[in-house]
Amino acid sequence: MDENTVNTFPSRGQICANLAVYGTAHTAVDATCAGILFTLWNRDVLSTTELGWYFFLYNLLAFGMQPVLGLALDRLRRPRSAAMAGCLLTALATTGFAQRPLLAICVAGVGNALFHLGAGSICLNLTPGRAVAPGMFVAPGAAGLFLGTLQGRNDAFESLPFLVLLAVCCVAMRVLPLPALDYRREQAPSQPRWSWAVLCLLLLCIGVRSTVGFGIVLPWNEGMGWPLALTGFVVMGKGLGGVMADWLGWGRVAVGALALAAPLLAFGANEPSAAITGMFLFNLPMAVTLVAGANLLPGRPAFAFGLTCLALEAGAWIIMLPPGSERVIDSEWLVFGAVFAAAAVLYLTLQAAFLRLAPRFARVRL
Repeated sequence: MDENTVNTFPSRGQICANLAVYGTAHTAVDATCAGILFTLWNRDVLSTTELGWYFFLYNLLAFGMQPVLGLALDRLRRPRSAAMAGCLLTALATTGFAQRPLLAICVAGVGNALFHLGAGSICLNLTPGRAVAPGMFVAPGAAGLFLGTLQGRNDAFESLPFLVLLAVCCVAMRVLPLPALDYRREQAPSQPRWSWAVLCLLLLCIGVRSTVGFGIVLPWNEGMGWPLALTGFVVMGKGLGGVMADWLGWGRVAVGALALAAPLLAFGANEPSAAITGMFLFNLPMAVTLVAGANLLPGRPAFAFGLTCLALEAGAWIIMLPPGSERVIDSEWLVFGAVFAAAAVLYLTLQAAFLRLAPRFARVRL
């Protein structure tokens, strides 16, 4: 039986309530996972090489495995159960993780993946075809990563507050009515080749952005003040990107933001104000790319969400592999070219989507 208790579009209050619950849970899940990883790093429980492989394994399970789990979840049609199971597994990973690091990392990775797929599917259906709700859902994750990383690196990770949050959120998830979950697939997809071609371009853009995000050097990003400010603007960029794009146009906001971010990140990386502004702009397109993927794969929200996360992970591999390496992008022109190329690819992606696959993007404007 589908977890579908609402047959019409949710009210504004229901949308806000769902976003508050799943956004809070997103913060707690990401904070818990980051806290576990960076506590292991700080305590020298493992060698540098082992840590590199453990981090790689976690990311592979948490993000790389999402498309496979997403296919299964779209068949089961139980996103709320997946989100709650993800919260439970994440909580279980905190039990004795310093003594059983490999088990903890595997459990946390699978829990993270299940939560993102379940909650992501629900939030994609809160504002169907539009970017506002998914952007608001994803944004708090950056805050959770910051909190967990900060506590883990300072060997001050306390899991109890996050576990309480996860428990409260699970209860709220169970009580809240879901939006109408659309799993209808096109029986004879119009222009399937165009759909997959546009999807590949979209994933390429996401991958390039991920590589730059992981590889860019911000020499001033130390201490407490500047990292906190940077995280705040990243959260605002992810959250406001969907709102602005639905209001002003997807291409205008997403492509324009990347084009403006290119010189700021490339030539202003040493200047905090310029770099923070650049990172704000750099994160504005996130909601658009996420929902565009879902629009290109109607009826498969978890699979679409998982593909975008896999693209993020694949882009990070260029920086992260081999495990334990500290590769960075130290060329200003390479950063500029990569970000500007991402903007150009996104422009082509959206133009093709709106021109060739217009019915799937009827709720928004270019």
